[in-house]
Amino acid sequence: MLLLIGFPEDEVERVREMYADTIPVSAEMEDKVLENIIRERKHPENYQVLGSQRIVIMHDIPKEELSKIINNIRKKINAHIIFATSTPTSLKWKIGNLMEELLEEDRYFREKRAK
Repeated sequence: MLLLIGFPEDEVERVREMYADTIPVSAEMEDKVLENIIRERKHPENYQVLGSQRIVIMHDIPKEELSKIINNIRKKINAHIIFATSTPTSLKWKIGNLMEELLEEDRYFREKRAK
């Protein structure tokens, strides 16, 4: 399953064409816990983009599939995207808190590469 955060609707549809098991995370879901979103598998009725940074959370995907998914999404979406896999710890986090953590990690690694 892929969870998409910060993607406009047209990009969500492009990813869905490749991977049907995709859930867009809407602004109304910011306070929801990741594992609850995964369990419910509910698509938001009134989708509103959450945040300005595109994030893909890959859940329960075999390791050998990860790079293929990342490469395919990068081919379809020409933007900076943060890719992450779910972990036992991240499953317990609220989406808003998880986003903050992923954004901080991304800033750290981008600054490190720039040096």
